[in-house]
Amino acid sequence: MVRRTHHCRRCGAAIEPGDVYAVVDVLDAEGRIRELLCRSCGTELRAFVDGDGDAPDTGAPAREDPRREE
Repeated sequence: MVRRTHHCRRCGAAIEPGDVYAVVDVLDAEGRIRELLCRSCGTELRAFVDGDGDAPDTGAPAREDPRREE
């Protein structure tokens, strides 16, 4: 839970104490990424990672996951 107002790293929406929000905590080639996202941006990121939506900010179609069976 956040104790003070934060802003979504992607869209800038205010995240207030008590709000539902997303946390991105990953390790990439450059180091650790820890960011807060609003619920909407978190939902869009999850869809992108799951291959169910367009890439955020680019409008590019998601690639098919070769591991996914239809």
